[in-house]
Amino acid sequence: YADAKKELGVLDYDDLLLQGVRLFKLSHSAAAMARRRCVQLMVDEFQDTNAVQLELVRAIAPGASPNLMVVGDPDQSIYGWRGADFRTILRFRQLYPTARVYGLYANYRSQAHVVRLANQVIRGNRERKPEEQLPVREAGEPPLLVKAQTREEEARFVADAVAFSHEQGVPYEEMAVLMRANFLSLEVERALRERKIPYQLVATSSFYERREVQLVLTALKALLRPDPLNVGLLVEELVEGAGA
Repeated sequence: YADAKKELGVLDYDDLLLQGVRLFKLSHSAAAMARRRCVQLMVDEFQDTNAVQLELVRAIAPGASPNLMVVGDPDQSIYGWRGADFRTILRFRQLYPTARVYGLYANYRSQAHVVRLANQVIRGNRERKPEEQLPVREAGEPPLLVKAQTREEEARFVADAVAFSHEQGVPYEEMAVLMRANFLSLEVERALRERKIPYQLVATSSFYERREVQLVLTALKALLRPDPLNVGLLVEELVEGAGA
């Protein structure tokens, strides 16, 4: 990969960061020009910055510089797997002693029961500055913790909960199932189909609508009913799929 990039003369995102830091270290005039052009610098999700990104920020906005604003929450860092260190935001005042810190503790998104539960969970983290989110919305329904042994068991519980809510008068279009990643949708889709519950996926395609899955299903149907018409349709599907 590195040889291919060198041959093509291209840089990826990581290269841009590393080369930027290297440039500012080798050329004081380049760093000065960047500071003149970046009159005001804002860094969002500061808790998810890694060491190279921090070095780049500090090169553009030195410790005595008043032109930097960062926004972040040390309690929701999720990019540790790619080098991010939430401790950076905890020591922000050490890096920029003259900075002013504004705490935004009012939670407008979640209902009170959810916010209080989140406070209880994160309270066990000792590497944090003690602070509490304050709910603005009313209490609402209390959260329910379900310990499932498998994805299939979890998906069946979700489908049962949707069916129960619908029986209580909640329209399907007013319900949503949130998943952390797209690949988790298969079990949920299967459980909903078994219960004959209509659904629509957002921001991804259904497992059963993917081209390769439709080809396999077509082949299986033809094998179950091996008549000339089905075989002909199967051949057409396979040819079109190979062309795609």
